[in-house]
Amino acid sequence: MACAIHLGGRRVVSDAAAVLQVKDLEVTALTDRGRVPIATSVNLEIERGRTLALVGESGSGKTVTALAIMGLLPEPILRREQGQVELDGVALTSMSERELSSLRGDRLSMIFQEPMTSLDPAFTVGQLIGEVLRRHRGLSRSAARAKGIELLERVGIPAASHRVNDYPHAFSGGMRQRVMIAMAIACEPEVLIADEPTTALDVTVQAQILELLRSLQDEFDMAVLLVTHDLAVVAESSETVAVMYAGQIVEVASSQDLFTRPLHPYTAGLVRSIPRSDVRQRRLDAIGGRIPAPHEVAVGCHFVQRCDYATDQCAKAVEIVAAAPGRQVRCCNWESLDLSESLK
Repeated sequence: MACAIHLGGRRVVSDAAAVLQVKDLEVTALTDRGRVPIATSVNLEIERGRTLALVGESGSGKTVTALAIMGLLPEPILRREQGQVELDGVALTSMSERELSSLRGDRLSMIFQEPMTSLDPAFTVGQLIGEVLRRHRGLSRSAARAKGIELLERVGIPAASHRVNDYPHAFSGGMRQRVMIAMAIACEPEVLIADEPTTALDVTVQAQILELLRSLQDEFDMAVLLVTHDLAVVAESSETVAVMYAGQIVEVASSQDLFTRPLHPYTAGLVRSIPRSDVRQRRLDAIGGRIPAPHEVAVGCHFVQRCDYATDQCAKAVEIVAAAPGRQVRCCNWESLDLSESLK
């Protein structure tokens, strides 16, 4: 279905099914060894009203990918070398910084990690939310404050008309996260990137935050990119999952298929590491070794040094392939493996 959008005075009509598309994204980092790849050949797409979870260990490149989509890489330390990011068919990677700045926080928004460090401590939460509304909606200070109170109420902040004058340090971790969500959804974005939105929160607060995001997604018909390492969050919050390892997408599947029939050994290792209530376990399963540093990545499969199923063929370049409708995998041996047996 075609949709009409307005951008910089231009009216653009897009027939793309996905509201956000990432095509062949590559990001490098400047190190004492020169520039090394942090994310390579990243391809993602999210449909309106749907959630895609980007999963992997810390250091796998998830946050870097999210920042590259937002155009917020701290150059020249991190730099996008190639690839396209498109919103409703319009290439964000071809925009000037001024054009991107007018879009960020409006049609494309992000909930950053660690709300205590992401929220400027020198401003009240009302001022922080109001700045978004004044910049992108042209509201007056009084109108922005009134809208800010409404948003704080919507995300579950009690006594919002009083708390709007408080500074971030006066809020608990869960409440600060709600303030971050209020800022992110202030302009009802088409795409919301949530980077570890439940990290460091207790289980009860995690559930509340996830339920809040779901209700807001339904209300605004947002596409959500959920960046997380928590598979329990993935299981209850996303329709599709992209698994990332050492800067590459190694598997894409529906949430149900990922947990019951993984195709990549790394994915199977992640699923096995989840504590189970139906099986008595003395120790949790763990993936041996560690994620390689960018300069240590193998020429072939990036997971080869930690894989129990590695063969000589894994030393060669491995492309991601379509294993079934809606399923992709980056493994040269996937057809000969039955990883679902390892989950029992």
